Amino acid sequence: MKRIGVLVPMQPELRPLAKRVSLEQRTIGDRVVHTGKVGDIELVATITTMGTTPAKAAAEFIVDQDVEHLVLIGIAGGLGADVKIGDLVVPEVVVDFDTGRETHPRPLGGETPKGKLMTSGVLIVDQDVLRGLADNGATAIDMETSAIGAVAESAGLPWSAYRGISDHIRDGLIDNGVLGLANADGSANAGAIAKYVAARPWRVRTLAKLGRDMSLAANAAADALVRGLR
Repeated sequence: MKRIGVLVPMQPELRPLAKRVSLEQRTIGDRVVHTGKVGDIELVATITTMGTTPAKAAAEFIVDQDVEHLVLIGIAGGLGADVKIGDLVVPEVVVDFDTGRETHPRPLGGETPKGKLMTSGVLIVDQDVLRGLADNGATAIDMETSAIGAVAESAGLPWSAYRGISDHIRDGLIDNGVLGLANADGSANAGAIAKYVAARPWRVRTLAKLGRDMSLAANAAADALVRGLR
């Protein structure tokens, strides 16, 4: 049986996969894993949490589980003018913002890779920087993919990345305050949310939109993975 390692940065990004594939939870060492099957393919999934450093550690853990292929699914911020909320990004090349290293995913199934995905280990909210990346051909940006690609390629494993667009720089909705509303695994930080909304009650509408758009994006990524496996 073929075994695929699945890496998911946040809890809300895992839920759509769990709705499509029956997953069982167990613990290996100090890490929670979720296992299931799509046909005769076994999945071993874990949450990385946000950022390149934990993503690297999670990828190294999954590589040690005797997987034949690594897959990352989740959301990304849109940079390119030709992408919109809910679109699926299957990058041809992933570039690490800090080092410039390029990695090259290979999608499962019939998806055609296209465009450049940037990865930064920290959230970039400077609009000038983001527009500069877009002007240089970047389609989207996230916080984990380059680290996972580097681990996979160092281990000699093929890997894939599926990212749904959950927000876009043209909307200007993401800032450092928004990032603080979630814990590292993507679960809600109730206290931070209460303070964020109390200061400006109209932010409730912003958070509602971000939640809807995140769900749309996460579903697009999970759908792409299941399609590729089938």
